[in-house]
Amino acid sequence: MAGIKQHYIPQLLLKGFGRPRGRKVVQVVVFSRENVFSTATDGVAAQRYFYSRPDGTGETLDDRITSYENGLNSMLVQLRATQRIDAGLKLKLGELVVHLCVRAAVVRESFGFAAKRIVGRFESEFSSPALARKALGIDALVLPKLVRDEFDSIYERYSVEFSLKGISKLGFRELASQWTRKNFNENFQRNLGRITEELEGIQRGINEVVENSHRNVLKQGLAPSQRVRGLERLEWRVVPCQNSDLVLPDCVAIASDNDGNWGPYVFFKLDAISRVIMPISNQFALCGAVNPSDRCLPENYNKLLASCSWQFFVSRDQNSFLDQFRPIIGAAVVEQMRHALVKPIALTS
Repeated sequence: MAGIKQHYIPQLLLKGFGRPRGRKVVQVVVFSRENVFSTATDGVAAQRYFYSRPDGTGETLDDRITSYENGLNSMLVQLRATQRIDAGLKLKLGELVVHLCVRAAVVRESFGFAAKRIVGRFESEFSSPALARKALGIDALVLPKLVRDEFDSIYERYSVEFSLKGISKLGFRELASQWTRKNFNENFQRNLGRITEELEGIQRGINEVVENSHRNVLKQGLAPSQRVRGLERLEWRVVPCQNSDLVLPDCVAIASDNDGNWGPYVFFKLDAISRVIMPISNQFALCGAVNPSDRCLPENYNKLLASCSWQFFVSRDQNSFLDQFRPIIGAAVVEQMRHALVKPIALTS
């Protein structure tokens, strides 16, 4: 049955990046922006009831994940031991990558962060009539399409009455636009308290919404088939590390597009992915690419893995070489979010 402490990165994967300390304990080093510490794999990448709580009705989501991974563990062991990918294993690689990534906490935490940034932006841009006018494009030559569509909807509902008065759809649009611009400040100020209250309520509820959404996605499929199919066009090989031991990012696997932009695999649209890298131990990484010649580790691979981490990365050893990457943890993730959030809230086209 589900335990209290539930790991969002499987211990079998974590143990590939540690050193044995006794018969059953494997110790890893965790690098975060704030500090560096050593711990047994049991003490990292875990939260209380991360997936589910026992409800007395049978198998929980955490139980399902544990059972499901019993079938994937042998794949990971085989990849580490042989570094070979036979025909049978090739068919399952996408499932392995997808499952380990979509179950991770980075999905929940980063999307929650992005949602709060979006709501915070709304709170800022709707804090005064002047800012709201600018954000919504009220004073643009043509009002936003969303507003125009609403005007058209109103016209269609009362088209007979408007026609009897000799008002065309375009004429109504113009009249409604003039009225909106003239009365916007007064109407906005009247509703500002309610708008602020609604946005604050959304902000408070984001964590719960994101957590439940993540759990629901996993309940529907522990390795979403659409994402698994999206990796079928990649060619795979197991690649040894070069100058320094590999680290494991908390996002588990990273990906890039054709322009060479890297980030956590789960952030990419399926048709945009050209390469995927998933470290499977401190010595080896699973590399997939559309172009077989790209099935290799990029230059400065640990720096890249650190920047694509959200809160931490895991290593076999503690050293100054890896310590230099702590300040850039999360940098690639934040950059991806920044690009996603630079678009205006309302388009005026």
